[in-house]
Amino acid sequence: METVKITERLVTFIRKTHYGDVSEIVLSEAKKCILDGVGVTLAGSRHEAVNVIKNYVSEIGGKAQATTIGMDPVRTSVVHAALINGVASHVLDFDDTQNILGGHPTAVILPVVLAVGEYKRANGKDLLTAFILGTEVSCKIARGVNPYHYQSGYHVTSTIGIFGAVASAGKLLDLSQEDFLSAFGIAGSMSSGLKENFGTMTKSLHVGLAASNGTMAALLAQKGYTASDKILEGELGFGKVLSKDCQFEKIIENLGTPWEIERPGIARKRYPSCARTHSAIDALLKIMDHHRIRDEDLEEIECATDDKAFEILIHPTPKTPLEAKFSMPYCLSVAFLEGDVFINHFTKEKLEDPRILRMMKKIRHVSDSEIAARGFEYRWASRVKVKLKDGREWCETVEKGKGDPQNPLSDEEMIGKFHHCAAGILDDAKIDSVVNRMDHLENEKDITRLIAGLK
Repeated sequence: METVKITERLVTFIRKTHYGDVSEIVLSEAKKCILDGVGVTLAGSRHEAVNVIKNYVSEIGGKAQATTIGMDPVRTSVVHAALINGVASHVLDFDDTQNILGGHPTAVILPVVLAVGEYKRANGKDLLTAFILGTEVSCKIARGVNPYHYQSGYHVTSTIGIFGAVASAGKLLDLSQEDFLSAFGIAGSMSSGLKENFGTMTKSLHVGLAASNGTMAALLAQKGYTASDKILEGELGFGKVLSKDCQFEKIIENLGTPWEIERPGIARKRYPSCARTHSAIDALLKIMDHHRIRDEDLEEIECATDDKAFEILIHPTPKTPLEAKFSMPYCLSVAFLEGDVFINHFTKEKLEDPRILRMMKKIRHVSDSEIAARGFEYRWASRVKVKLKDGREWCETVEKGKGDPQNPLSDEEMIGKFHHCAAGILDDAKIDSVVNRMDHLENEKDITRLIAGLK
């Protein structure tokens, strides 16, 4: 599609879309994403990686324009606020995912709309609109460049997510058409993130940088900084350099029809680990719901997934809590022994627990050609077989783990997750207030008041 101006069409759509153009269903889904994202960011704000970033920011300084949320909040530049909240939103790997994107949309977009929204004293309707548009842009670009881009080793949450970030920031800054094109061009040269860093602090830094760099790109463009106006479709642009046979038409052919946040929808996590472990955890817990199994009677747990899972679950014998989130043996061992997988299961103490270490030796993760043959969009499936020493076996297959749009968390489960994430940071009354205000986010006249209640 050489003659079609992909980036220009995308920018035009962003600029022309307003709150009244979005259905109640889409707005409801956006509110759920934001509530869930705020919760995991609050929980993540305690992590040592976030403290490192905060110390870095405090040393280099910055004009006080926006406030971080959660533990020990800081007031700093809008760019640095997006950076800190971005790291906090992703460091626990408890944030939502989207199937086509193959990554985490809210973790990048939410820090942008909070930081830029506070900076511009935006209202709730503006924040919702910018959030929905940022999510749409990320997922639509993914339709063009995936699965090749995803499977090439890039961390798409960051490499693609930065375009969603610049879309949200540019919308809140009300960029002109020309400046918006430049913002996209600037962002294209800041796209980065490699899967090799999965299981380290730098995985969450990818997200913080996508949020902060997308914000910076929009601010620079607003001040007159220039860049290519065809960063997506250009001969040496994102689509052709970082993908193979990019399907450019897929980026623009169905903008907002449907909105990606509605269909295929957003998966909100039940467990704070890599999404590739979730269907396997669910399958094992299903077996355990029906059969009482003692660890001393267990011979082996075999978990089958597609072969691509091994490129993400790269820490079969984890040495750190972050590595454990990308370890199928660890996650299944915890699920078997604890009956659940949650934030408090990813600690140094748990990693050294002799029972978990023994159990991990009984977990066998194998590839399955039948699962792989179903293709990119069915990569989440897992088949778990539990084998006992007396010869008995039970098997369970889960294609869509709990939290998937086709197997969603209930409203009660989502609120319960938020309470758990926010506990110890917000008191019960403040937690209830935040849940209620998020449900009526469109009524917020100035989101600075809402942000003030998130610490």
